[in-house]
Amino acid sequence: MADDIQTQLRQAIAAARSGDRATAMRLLQRVIEQDNRNETAWMWMASISTSTTDKRRYLQRVLSINPSNQTARTALERLGGQAAASSAPVSSIPAGGRRNLVTIGLYTIGFLSIVLITIVIIRAIGQSTQPSGDELTQVAVVAATQFAASQEPTTPAATERPSRTPTLSGILVTPDPATLPPTFTPTPQPTGTDTPIPSPTPPPLASYTLFYTSVGTGDELPVLSSISGGGSDETTYDIFSSEAVISPDGSRVAFVALAGDVEDIAPPTATPTATPTEVETATEEAATEDTDAPVTTESTAPAGEPVAVFVAPLGDLTAAEQLTTVRTSSITGLAWAPDNAAVVYVRDETIIEGVSLNGAVQVYVDNDDAVYSDPVFSPDGARLVYASDVETPGLLEIYALDIENDSTERLTDDAGISFAPAFAPDGTQIVFISDRNGDADVFVMDADGSAQRLITQDDGGAIDLDPTYSPDGRLVAFSSTRDGTNFQLYVVNLQDLTIERVTESERNEQQPSFRSS
Repeated sequence: MADDIQTQLRQAIAAARSGDRATAMRLLQRVIEQDNRNETAWMWMASISTSTTDKRRYLQRVLSINPSNQTARTALERLGGQAAASSAPVSSIPAGGRRNLVTIGLYTIGFLSIVLITIVIIRAIGQSTQPSGDELTQVAVVAATQFAASQEPTTPAATERPSRTPTLSGILVTPDPATLPPTFTPTPQPTGTDTPIPSPTPPPLASYTLFYTSVGTGDELPVLSSISGGGSDETTYDIFSSEAVISPDGSRVAFVALAGDVEDIAPPTATPTATPTEVETATEEAATEDTDAPVTTESTAPAGEPVAVFVAPLGDLTAAEQLTTVRTSSITGLAWAPDNAAVVYVRDETIIEGVSLNGAVQVYVDNDDAVYSDPVFSPDGARLVYASDVETPGLLEIYALDIENDSTERLTDDAGISFAPAFAPDGTQIVFISDRNGDADVFVMDADGSAQRLITQDDGGAIDLDPTYSPDGRLVAFSSTRDGTNFQLYVVNLQDLTIERVTESERNEQQPSFRSS
């Protein structure tokens, strides 16, 4: 019980110092309910209260507990009050400070208080000039605050009286020292302070590796690539596919290729120089054959040829295994399950299904009358979030499927389209793309769809795509045309919304994902 009281008292003091008066008042009330003779709690109540009547009452309670508390006595005198004659406990305290009189009574008490304060001050300091009511209130609040601020709970038992000397630290009121009476100038005494626990230093961007797909002018299909967050150590892998994603643990890569033996898949050949739009179209077309090349893939089969999902160790692409066997010419939107044991994707644009590493397939959504894209699991695997036009034909919105209950919730409902969702590592937020402001920008919302907000500021009409969180949730990587016509990789810091460019190339770099280096 004592430990619980001390914890609540520390939390109350911290809230008061941060300006959160409501939280501080609520926590102090809990402390007093458990320990009605907690001198420190009553002093803090007097410090943060906005009612002069309540301040007097709380200070009187302090003096009934500890008649030797000179700071409380001085503050009470400044407020025109007197120490209580008995030590009877004060009744419970309402959250906003009690109002025991009607309006006319308040006015009367206020008038009488001013008169009484004037008499006390004149007698105490022998001055002929009458201080203002505001100055007196400041003096009283500072007096109470000075004591309370020095009384952080450090003793094991809540009822033991703190022994440290009051200091001049304040919280809510810091008047000009010139307004204080010359008699109220206690000498600050050294006090012990706890050594603050330093916050962990966030890892630098350069400590991460970004995997992405890269396609250049003349390339028919993107190639899987990686780069350090600092823009160095570029690496290219022998996987040619617009659908290639690294597992959460960084050990495997899932990609889409022509169904059959991977070793027999032909590489793409060069095509004439193309615009970004033509390049994007080319990623969905057939690759020509060249049997002398290494492992290559494509995500959409030419002329109806079947494609499949493959998985391979990232360090040994020749060991790729085909997971899916259902004949289809379209597989898009690959994403790994958080346990690294399955891959989810969209088949034929109308079916969302997943396949485990042993080839077991599970269908999550199947609707021939709707289009689906961008499925992604929540970090706990309990929900599947995706984009669909099931309720708004031709316009994608974001939905969340509760897998266990088989229930669906719509998360976005705004002008334009919303798509490409990705969960924060702790599952509390979702980053996504929306063109509600006229062009495709990166937005963030809470996991239930609330508090939607823009995180990439005005960029002159550029297109932002493919957002994804860093492992610590501080950063979001995305691809954008904000510095030209080609897509490049960028990172936005969610704390201050500053944006840093990662890649500097003449290619189109898209679909980034973070991995620790």
